Amino acid sequence: MPTARPKAELVLTEAERSQRSSMARSRSIPASLALRARIVLAAAEGEPNSQIAERMQITGATAGKWRGRFIERRINGLYDRLRPGKPRTIDDERVAELITKMLHTKPAGGATHWSVRSIAAETTISPTSVHRFATSSCWAFTRIAASRSSCPPIRLSLTSCATSWACT
Repeated sequence: MPTARPKAELVLTEAERSQRSSMARSRSIPASLALRARIVLAAAEGEPNSQIAERMQITGATAGKWRGRFIERRINGLYDRLRPGKPRTIDDERVAELITKMLHTKPAGGATHWSVRSIAAETTISPTSVHRFATSSCWAFTRIAASRSSCPPIRLSLTSCATSWACT
């Protein structure tokens, strides 16, 4: 009497087998994706989830999940699904507008550089979002001192990912 539920048969075409083999050996794709490709290849050979799990040091549920997702959606099933969370409110067009304005225009009122607040007011993006985008995108906010006693507004620089707030 069988102790496990019967698994859906996973059959690969020759092209799919070649692609999965290439993915499994690749060093240029994420390791998690290469592991999923190895799971699919093992499942296509008829190996049960428990053996796949033991050999690859994962759980049986993980092996079963990727086997099932591949059967349902083929190659697209190997990629992560979108995670829950708040959707983006600032689209790529607004970010492009922000970058263009920072790099190719000067602020009104005679200022020489954009500050976080001034570019935020000009683009209607919150100062927090402007700062978060700039720092996560390896834009460095630096203060350049006009004299030893004061600091002018923040200026954007593409030179490094470091943030320096010290006046020199």
